[in-house]
Amino acid sequence: MRIKHDEIVAFIAVAETKSFSRAAKDLGITQPALSQRLRKLEDGLGTKLLDRSTRSVSLTKVGEVFFPVASRANAAFQRSLIEIRDIIALNSGHVAVACNTSLVDTLLPDVIEQFAAAHPRIHVKVLDMSGPSVMRSVAQGEVDLGIAQMADVPPELMFEPLLRDQLHLICRKDHPLARRKIVEWKELANYKMIEMAPSMASHKIVAQQFAAYGGGSSGKYEVAHSAALLALVAKNLGVAAMPKFVLRKRPDLDLVARPLASPKYERVSGIVTLSTRTLSPAASALAGLLRVALVAASAK
Repeated sequence: MRIKHDEIVAFIAVAETKSFSRAAKDLGITQPALSQRLRKLEDGLGTKLLDRSTRSVSLTKVGEVFFPVASRANAAFQRSLIEIRDIIALNSGHVAVACNTSLVDTLLPDVIEQFAAAHPRIHVKVLDMSGPSVMRSVAQGEVDLGIAQMADVPPELMFEPLLRDQLHLICRKDHPLARRKIVEWKELANYKMIEMAPSMASHKIVAQQFAAYGGGSSGKYEVAHSAALLALVAKNLGVAAMPKFVLRKRPDLDLVARPLASPKYERVSGIVTLSTRTLSPAASALAGLLRVALVAASAK
């Protein structure tokens, strides 16, 4: 049994007006077209809904039972259309974004602020996680989009590179290396290092460089979040290698960033999405703001 919405609408119009001519006029169709819709509806249900004579139209017993059912179905359909229009117009809906820890509390808050000002009725969910976890979250459909460093991107994902940042030495202003304009990796060998956890993108780079130059002999600390890393650096417990924009997390701390060289490491961050899924209007709007912010951060 296949029943179309226009057939239900035709039945409701006739039931309410008790007239084929008035119902056809209200619907903007011809009487033959109206009769055809009603005939298809009755054929689909396998019963008569209307008794029609030359002078009157009345509901059959089944028609009387079906009328409130049809009215509720039509009302639900109209509400769904309104909801869809609101989603398209960004008057309602939700968007979920996963972001790596270095950007979630530096770049992302400003973007969310702009998005909330433009679309105050959209519910935004933010997940803070490592880059590899961002990739998994997007691939599994847990979020609409993600922000992560470029890595081995699975075939089901698309990566849009937008932000290039160089690894910098992060240290206190009164640290001996703070007086240098550029610092080489080998110069860190005699200093305690504060590293991110192995799941973080920067961990592997730091570990490789320290292994190459015999560093780490003075000890090291390991943390899961960059905010904790900055707090330990501020206590002069060691130095760190991170993008300089992490300093935005704690502008109150007396920390500085100096470019690390020999070799120079650049990381590329961008937006991650499912290649087989079209972003919702809300997710697309958020992605647009993220693109602007990431490109702007790359230019600084």
